[in-house]
Amino acid sequence: MTPTQVTAFISYMRDPRRYLPEIDALLDAYPSLRRHIAPMLPPRSVAHAMDQLNQLSSSSTSSMAAPTSSSKRKRPSSSSAASQPAATVVNPQCSICFDIVQTTSAPPCGHLCCVRCWQKLQLPDKTIPCPVCKQTFHADAFTRVVAAAPKRLK
Repeated sequence: MTPTQVTAFISYMRDPRRYLPEIDALLDAYPSLRRHIAPMLPPRSVAHAMDQLNQLSSSSTSSMAAPTSSSKRKRPSSSSAASQPAATVVNPQCSICFDIVQTTSAPPCGHLCCVRCWQKLQLPDKTIPCPVCKQTFHADAFTRVVAAAPKRLK
């Protein structure tokens, strides 16, 4: 990094939530530095991770031949889907009780709550209103999220 970039980086790290795009832009050229800095950055949005997954799946789908009308897309078995997280977030924090959670689920909007808080919010028709953006989602629309272990500096 140039001295100007180092000065800017230090300035951005004083308020990483506000300057996350700028921090990402600086760290793009330095992947080894990113691995050490990542635990100090705020949790990534689950919505962002889900967008990346959607882009990956849509690009792989578009590269394959279009399915015929008689073919059906198979859903993954619930056991394999439950064992594989769709997103990994460093230090995910519940939006209601502010606990750091190890495993939870996130609605398509990407806001996080612990399992206990999601259960309290669930309505009889299996819909759950997001406490942050107030959108309502069916329980089946939630994506499993697992906390990533932060890497320690040596």
